Amino acid sequence: MALLVLIGELFYIEHLAVEQRIVGTDAHPLALRQERSAPVVAALFATIEREVRAL
Repeated sequence: MALLVLIGELFYIEHLAVEQRIVGTDAHPLALRQERSAPVVAALFATIEREVRAL
């Protein structure tokens, strides 16, 4: 379930980019993805690693 929440958070961050009309601009990948998405992606990979070790 935690994986789905994290994936949902990534989609929400992209949704914010659409709302802010920064998709396709220089601000989109740099500001939003590095500041907001990077911690979520790190948490996603950490969760996956924990799940794999538990197998």
